Parts: sequence; structure tokens; C-alpha cells
Amino acid sequence: MEDYRLAPPRGARVTLGELGVVPRILLATDGTLTHILEAYADELVRLVKLLQSLVTEPAAREPFDLDDGERALRRVILLQGATSGVTFIHADSVVMLDRLPAGVADALLTTERPIGKLLAERRTETFREIVGAWAECHEPIAAHFGLTAHDPLLARTYRIVARGRPLAWITETFPEKFQVAVRVGTPQPRDSRPGPILAPGFEHRVGVTGAPA
Repeated sequence: MEDYRLAPPRGARVTLGELGVVPRILLATDGTLTHILEAYADELVRLVKLLQSLVTEPAAREPFDLDDGERALRRVILLQGATSGVTFIHADSVVMLDRLPAGVADALLTTERPIGKLLAERRTETFREIVGAWAECHEPIAAHFGLTAHDPLLARTYRIVARGRPLAWITETFPEKFQVAVRVGTPQPRDSRPGPILAPGFEHRVGVTGAPA
């Protein structure tokens, strides 16, 4: 599958202890990221679809252990502030549509709703298994945040699992210098850049792997 990342690129790694509080939370949480972002940024989060297509090529389907005839959906999205328009997260996912609870597959195909919220609304019992986390530079993704090819990004891949089988593989990416202006009393002026406001003086430091097992 073109440009889909199931694991860290060769040599890519990150030390969680050297990151700021918010990047550590975003990398390590096993909760629904949309809820965390809404609580932190004090605004609702909207989903913007960049790509949505069924995974049909045998080579692309192989890593996901799909049954014959089972449908899988690749969806690439941005999570943005509904009021500010700030882009918080880039997410690239492959979802096993036929393993989802009733109504969730149709909602993914026809609405602008994050999968985490759809599963939570139906009280689906799931857990998130973090496969890896890393730091990298990735020019096409950086552009969605208004950053350059040399600005460091953080990424993580995890699986959403229910009844012992994966429902989805998701890779989420965001700027290493992640800091959102939180409203206090009155709304903050909207920044001219499409990406998160960057915390000054935060140096890029990469060390031994710090991803949860």
C-alpha cells in the first residue's frame, strides 16, 4: 500500500521522556484522541477527509490478515479545530468494515465522524494496542500543518482490537512542537498558519526507542 506506514521507518525512534507533556500524552494514550484534543484545545474537533477508498490490491491487503471477500477501507483524514481551523492531527487508517458494529461502517463511509467517537457512542468494548512511536521528517504530511520538510514530526501506529481481532490500523502524525492556544475568557486570535502554534525553544531530540510495547 503506497506510503502507508505500519511500523517506524528504519532507524526512526523517539525518547518519550525528552518530549513535552502534550506530545507524550498524544503518543502514549490508549484513549480516544478526539476527546483529548477537544478537552485540551477547548473546542470541538472536526474531521476532514483527504482520501477514502477500498483496499483491493492483494499486496496491500496482505499485512492486515483479511478474510477472502472481507472489505477494508483506507481513510486519510485531518483532525482540525471546528472553530479555529487549526490542524491538530494527520491520520492514515485501514479499517476492517465487516468487523465493525452495525451502523459504524455506513457512518464511516457517509459521514465526517472519527472512528473512535462512533465506537464510543455504541459502547463498543475495544482496546488500543500501540505498535510503535517515532520521530521523523515527512514533507507531504508537514505541509498539512504549514511546516517545512525539515520540521520534526511525531508519529505512532496502533491497532483498535475487539473480540480478539483488529478493527483498524491507524497511524497518527503531529508536530513535535505541539502546543495549542487555549482560550481563557475570550477566544484567542486565529493564527495565520494552518498548523498548531509551536512552542518556542523546544529542540528536536531523538534517542532510544520509547514506544510502549
